[in-house]
Amino acid sequence: MKRVYPRHIINFDMGFFALAIKMIIEGKAIYGDYIATFEKKFADYIGISYAIGVDSARKGLFLILKNLNFSENDEVILPAYTFHALPVAVIACNLKPVFVDIDADTSNINDSLIEQSVNAKTKAIIITHMFGQPCNMESIMKIAKKYNLAVIEDCAHACGAKYQGKRVGSLGDAAIFSFKLGKNLPCFGGGMITTNRVDLYNNLRVILKKSFTPVLKSVFKEVISSFLSFCIVQKQIFSNIIFPAIKILSFLGCDYIDRRVEEKIDLNNDLISIKKQTKLINLQAAVGIRQLLRIDDINQKRRINAQALIRRLKKVKSICIPLVIPDTEAIYLYFRIKVQNSKLFRKKLLDYGIDTKRDDMNACSNAKIFEKYKAFCPVAEDLNYKSIEVPNNHLLNEEDIRYIARYIECVSEKINEA
Repeated sequence: MKRVYPRHIINFDMGFFALAIKMIIEGKAIYGDYIATFEKKFADYIGISYAIGVDSARKGLFLILKNLNFSENDEVILPAYTFHALPVAVIACNLKPVFVDIDADTSNINDSLIEQSVNAKTKAIIITHMFGQPCNMESIMKIAKKYNLAVIEDCAHACGAKYQGKRVGSLGDAAIFSFKLGKNLPCFGGGMITTNRVDLYNNLRVILKKSFTPVLKSVFKEVISSFLSFCIVQKQIFSNIIFPAIKILSFLGCDYIDRRVEEKIDLNNDLISIKKQTKLINLQAAVGIRQLLRIDDINQKRRINAQALIRRLKKVKSICIPLVIPDTEAIYLYFRIKVQNSKLFRKKLLDYGIDTKRDDMNACSNAKIFEKYKAFCPVAEDLNYKSIEVPNNHLLNEEDIRYIARYIECVSEKINEA
C-alpha cells in the first residue's frame, strides 16, 4: 500500500469508546465520583493547588476573567496570533483586548513588545503556548510583577509541556486546558482551569455549582462524532476512501475538507455561547483519568518525532521550522512549518501521500470581527498566509518521519526551481 499520512490523528483507542458506551448505558455518564478524582489527579500532574473542571477552555477563560475583579473597559494584553475565542472571552467580559505581535521563531507572544502596551488600565496578560511550545514565562512574569498584572496561561495546545522544569499551567495566576478532540488529552470535550489562588478557586466553585448540567443526548452525540472522526483516520479507511477524496477536491480547487474541520467565526453567536456554562461530566472525567496515565509517553514520542523532523529540515533554506527553545520541553501538538506558497506546497505534498492542514489560527489583530481593536502586527499577519501543519503523532516511526521530511524537502526544491 502506498504511504499515506493524515494531517492529524485522534488520540483515542477503542477502549475509550467502550468505556463511554458502558457509562451511558449504566446511567453514570453525567454524575459520579470521577469528576473530583480527575480534578485532583490533574492538579497533581500540573503541579498546582487547584483544578476545576469546566465545559471548555474558552468558557474557562471567561470565568477566570469575570472573577478577577476587573472594571469595565480595563485592558487585557494578548498575542495577535491566537485562537479567536480568546479575544471573544475578553470582549464578553466588557474588557478591551490589546494585541501584541508574536515572535517569528516560536509563534508565541513577543515578550519584548509587551511592556510598551502596558498602561494604567492594563490588568492582565493572556499568553498562548502556541502549538505546544512554552512562552518565555520568566520575562512575562517579571513584567507582570512590575505592573501588578494577572497572567493567564492558555495551555490548550500544551498539556504536559514544561518551562524550566515546571509544567505550563502552574506558572501564572490561572490557566485553561482543552480536552477537545484534536488535543493530546481528548475526553469527549470539556476543559480545566488550574490555579494556586484560593480566592479564585472558591469563587469558581460557587459559580459552577449553579451551572447547567449537559443532557445525555448531547453527550451521546459527542461520542458518536468522536468515533466517526477516529475511524476516518484509521489506515485502511483513510488510505482507500478519505485520501483519494482529498486529492480530488484539491484538484478541483475545493477547500471543503479544510472548512469542514475549521470552526466558523461568528462574533455575535460566540459572545452569547461563551457565557452559557455547563459542567464537566463524569464520563469526561473517567476518560481524563485514563488519558493522564498515557499522556507523558505520547508527548515524548511526538517530541522525538518533532526533533527528528527539525534535524532533517534544518538544511532546507526555503522553509522555516520551529525553533528549539532552551530550558523548555515542547510537546509539538501541531508541527507547523512556514513556506512561501502554502497552497501550492500542500497540493504538491499530496502527490507523495502527505496530507497537511492550512493555518486555522487567526491574526486577530487584523481580523474583521475585531476591527475595533485593530493593531499593526506584521509577524502575526504574515504567519497566517505561510503556516501549514505537517503530520506528527505518536504512531509515526523513524522511517515515517524520514519519508515525510524527504518529500517536504523535495517539494520545496521543485517549487523553487519552477
